[in-house]
Amino acid sequence: MYQSIDKLIHMTRVSRKPLRQEISNKILDNFYMMIVGLKNKKDTEDIFNDFLSKAEKIVFAKRLAIAIMLESGLDYRTISQEIKVSTGTVREVSNKLDKPSFRNFIRKLTTQSKTSNEMIWLEAALNAKTDMK
Repeated sequence: MYQSIDKLIHMTRVSRKPLRQEISNKILDNFYMMIVGLKNKKDTEDIFNDFLSKAEKIVFAKRLAIAIMLESGLDYRTISQEIKVSTGTVREVSNKLDKPSFRNFIRKLTTQSKTSNEMIWLEAALNAKTDMK
């Protein structure tokens, strides 16, 4: 699943003693099915709030914002300055956009959010940056 446990440990706090791959896969399979089975936003929000630390939620949100901004055509430097991350982090997210499933997810997220006006904050930032050209 991960190419290097040392790289993962550098990114987040993880035990150096990983689970056996078989057990890890079963746990993740159950988790994915549980997420798919959630019926509404509140249930999903409750699970993420209970399960993820504040720092993990910030990292998650920043990565989603980076992906959306990349899809909108912003350059690494602009994204780095707006989101307050390194250009290396922007590059890592950009590399993930090479995977069709991730790119399609971000496109779907962007489309759904635009139709429900849930990304007004990001649109304002994007418009401000593109108006400056």
